[in-house]
Amino acid sequence: MRKIKLFSRIVAAATIACMLFCNQPWTAAAAEIKQDQELAVTYLSEVKMFYSDTVENARKDCEAEGYIFCPENLKAG
Repeated sequence: MRKIKLFSRIVAAATIACMLFCNQPWTAAAAEIKQDQELAVTYLSEVKMFYSDTVENARKDCEAEGYIFCPENLKAG
């Protein structure tokens, strides 16, 4: 009788240990965060035009004021 109780406790402990280390619930949460970041989209909230003698100078002025330089035509598509 004592051997059966001891064996069942060992099996229960092994099962719990296996569930704790093999299930890895944190992996699914990390995958969801990464997927949310991949699906993130940047929206325009304000447009400002910068003029300069070269594109590089206009880009520097744009980034100095905290804007993101966008070389594409915003009216296309």
